[in-house]
Amino acid sequence: MSMQWKEEYATGLPKIDDQHRQLFKFVNDLEVLVADWPCHQDRLGSLLSFLDAYTRSHFVYEESCMYRMNCPSARDNREAHKRFLRFFGDWQEEYRKNGASGETLDELRMTLEDWLASHICKIDTRLKECAHTV
Repeated sequence: MSMQWKEEYATGLPKIDDQHRQLFKFVNDLEVLVADWPCHQDRLGSLLSFLDAYTRSHFVYEESCMYRMNCPSARDNREAHKRFLRFFGDWQEEYRKNGASGETLDELRMTLEDWLASHICKIDTRLKECAHTV
């Protein structure tokens, strides 16, 4: 079941919301890849590279916005981002050592879905309270 953007995920900052929508699209693309695994394994490398680069860029931008707006969740946000990057780095290392299977990719997809939805709802949406300061 693909991830759907909901207005309750809105942060009050259009650029961040657009970036979140792009991350949702990534998870949906990964879901398609998992469903047809191993038929589209040639796409896996580019998807993983995208996720790595995009999340790092997004996290830097989002963190700078939170700090600039004195958002009370800025520290929690930075720590959550560090935990995600650690998880994804560990996952990538395992992938480099052992390759991917439909099961390991589905585990990645489910973790991403859970993380995205809970992180956005619990931390990122707190930006709404501060968005007027931009």
